[in-house]
Parts: sequence; structure tokens; C-alpha cells
Amino acid sequence: MLKCFSAWHVLHYAGLQREETESVLFVDLLEERETGQEHALGTAHPVMERLLQSTGKTINLNATVSTFFYSALLPETVAAGPAPAPTEELVHPPVLLQDTGNQQLLAELLAAERPAFVLLNPLETGYPGQLLHETLLQSSADLCLLFTAANLKQALGKGKAGKPLQDFIGEASFAAVKEFFRKEKSQPKREDFLLPAFEKVLSEKGFRPLPFRVGLPDSGLTSHYLVFASKSRAVYKKIKELLLPYTDYQADGVPVFGTNQHHQQQLLLFPELNRFSLLNLMQDLLTKASVYNYKSIDKIADDHSLATPYIAENYQQAFEKLRDQGKVQIINNRTMQPVKKSTQASLIKFIS
Repeated sequence: MLKCFSAWHVLHYAGLQREETESVLFVDLLEERETGQEHALGTAHPVMERLLQSTGKTINLNATVSTFFYSALLPETVAAGPAPAPTEELVHPPVLLQDTGNQQLLAELLAAERPAFVLLNPLETGYPGQLLHETLLQSSADLCLLFTAANLKQALGKGKAGKPLQDFIGEASFAAVKEFFRKEKSQPKREDFLLPAFEKVLSEKGFRPLPFRVGLPDSGLTSHYLVFASKSRAVYKKIKELLLPYTDYQADGVPVFGTNQHHQQQLLLFPELNRFSLLNLMQDLLTKASVYNYKSIDKIADDHSLATPYIAENYQQAFEKLRDQGKVQIINNRTMQPVKKSTQASLIKFIS
């Protein structure tokens, strides 16, 4: 998560050339709880440590990041070198969102379109859920929605625990999900039914959603769900790129954006049931011949891959297979002559 945040920060400063006098926001709305004799500090300690370590460097996160935490369990010192450093050395001291005045401050900053990287559980009740629906979904903040299988089970149970999920996906979708879960006991099939509902809500609000599932080793069951969502094309593409080293891949080379996703391998036995595959990509590209004719592979991938798991290499594979089928020609972008070996700069000529 820190790697994603650091890349996000670079995009907002190096990419957008923002002045250092205006900080960006890191907001952790996960409700941290005591666990035995230890505190579940979540991101607070590693984030503040990263800020202090960056002091005086070219990319000075300490000077350019304001942190907000929905927790009272913050350390008084942070290990930023040979010895712990006091949190007072932070240029922008962490702000606790248990205080209503600080909640109002955050709402004002978000309303003013201050860039924000927000981590939260969309199934939590209380202030995090209220901020999500009243402010975040209408803002330009970049969201990391993180929840567990246990959170989901609780949200689909009886009582008030299901209200955050109902508020998020809507009453009709919530009723459909509960009915589907009542009949279907397979967790992978339940996930495949529910996650598109999350994506649909985010897409309707102008976000580009990118779901990622973390599975339990050797069990085929998901333990954690992450749905990253951004209204920025550049941020979406960068986070997608950063997640690639951690994802499983299908046999056809298409990433599944998840780890230990054993049920995805089972889908390869029935490719017609797989929503995203190299075969489906080839068929979809053919339907868009008039849009992509004489466009380069990298430009086609840049446009078409949004809200899909497809990556640049998949497009090269797809067009080479279509070329072998006599449906396209791969053209050298300089000589304008057909070539056998494609590159990302190669042009595609569709053959009608």
C-alpha cells in the first residue's frame, strides 16, 4: 500500500507540478482496534516513518503530505533512523478524526478538491461510511476500499450491519445479492456476483475501479478484497502497473488481479464462462475496427484497457493472432510496410 501511495504522491507533484506549499492528503479511515497487548496500528506507523525518512530529499513527503487517521492508537515516536524520532518532527502533525472539528476540516479540504489518497472499509458503520456517501463519492479523492470475507459475511447477515453495503450498492442490488447468496454457497461465485455491483456504483460516480482479491494459500477462498478507484486516468494506470508483480495470471497471459485465485484456473476449462480472456479480447477488438483502424497498439491498449485486466502485452498477443487469421495487418509505423514482429508502436490495419 505504501508503494501505491508513494507513486500516487509522485504523480501529484512531479506529474502535475504542484507547489509544495499545498499538501496532499493521506486519509486512513480504517477503524484500528487493540488486539491483546498490542495495538493494531494499521498504516499509521509505517506512513509516518516514510514521511520522516523523506525529509530533505528530492521528493519530500514530510513537507507535502498531511495525514488523517480514524484512530486514537497512534505512536508517540516513529523509528526513522538509528533511534526513534518524535512525531513532532513531522511538518504536518497527524490529525485524529475522532474529533468532530477535524472531521469538518477534512470535509472542507475534500470539497476544495485537495488531492487525497483515502483508505477505508466501505462496510464500516459510523463516520467512515457517512464520509464515503456524503463526501468521498462526490469528490476527486482516490479510494482504496479494503474489506475482508468476514466483513462481507457480517454485512449480509441480519440487523444493522448490512446498512453500509445496502447504502453503497442500493436497495435493489442489495436484495439481489442477499437472494443470490442464499441460493449459492460457492464463495468464488458469490464474489463474481457481488464485486461487479461495487464496480458499477463507482463507475456511475465517474471512478475507474480496479478490484484485487487476496486469496488464502491452497484453499481457493478469498481473505481480503481491495477495490482501488480513481477518476484520474494517470493514477488508475499507475496503480494497475504497480499491482502486476503481485497478481496471478491465466494461462493465456491475462492477469486476474488477485493472488491465490485457484477458481480462475478452473475457468480455463470453460473459456466461454470467462469474462476476460485473450479470445474475448480478440473478438472485442474486431467489433471496434472502425475506431482503432491505423492506430498504434499502445494507443489502442491505452484506450481499451481501462476497466479491464488487460495489459499491453495482451494486445500484442491478440493482434498477432488476428494477423495469423488474416483479419489484420501489423504495420511498421515508420515504413508503413507490413511486418511479422509487432511492437507497441506498430500500427494496426483491419482487413474488412
